[in-house]
Amino acid sequence: MTSSIDIDNSFKNIQVFIYCSTKCGSMTLHKTFSQYYNSFHVHNQDDFVNFYKQTKYTIFDVIDYNSKTNKNIYIIDVYRTPIERKISSFFSKY
Repeated sequence: MTSSIDIDNSFKNIQVFIYCSTKCGSMTLHKTFSQYYNSFHVHNQDDFVNFYKQTKYTIFDVIDYNSKTNKNIYIIDVYRTPIERKISSFFSKY
């Protein structure tokens, strides 16, 4: 089963999607998972458009495509409390 949308090759065969807000450790997760899996890191649709310059389809189209073409995919979403995010923001400046 394949998607009707023509997904770029760079977005195919992704096994792990790290889809969460900023200052939640998402980049660390991405770096760790990318050592073992084809991993993709994005914060939201605006991030997908701005960083990957992608307007033909959405991040949800990419997830849908990979869910239909790969045996297993994993979508990881991480949350931090507001105070934890402020602490992370403070220390990221150093």
